[in-house]
Amino acid sequence: MMQEFVEQINRIAKKAAEGIHTAMPGEITEYDPAKGMATVQPKAKFKKPNGETMDFPAISGVPVIFPQSEKASITWPIKPGDSCLLICCESALDYWMYGQDTDTVLKFDLSNAVAIPGL
Repeated sequence: MMQEFVEQINRIAKKAAEGIHTAMPGEITEYDPAKGMATVQPKAKFKKPNGETMDFPAISGVPVIFPQSEKASITWPIKPGDSCLLICCESALDYWMYGQDTDTVLKFDLSNAVAIPGL
């Protein structure tokens, strides 16, 4: 009885963790250097409940992050086909990007991704 309970808890935890996105490789398909925003195609597969896999959808409006400090920054040209690391942030980016709070409850969602080029 206890073993069945533990197995059920493990299945529930594994299922919940499958929906959490943290980081994955991506490919930049469009880039607007004036806005510092890209459209990125995640280079990973999504597993559907029936076991089939499919490509993740492209993500638009992804901020591209370059190394910077108060006095210096490093940037380089970005073009379609360049690789990047997509990091899915724990919370929405609205406050960081626009200075506005948001009412979204999405955590580690693809819509909260930032891209670090040069992966």
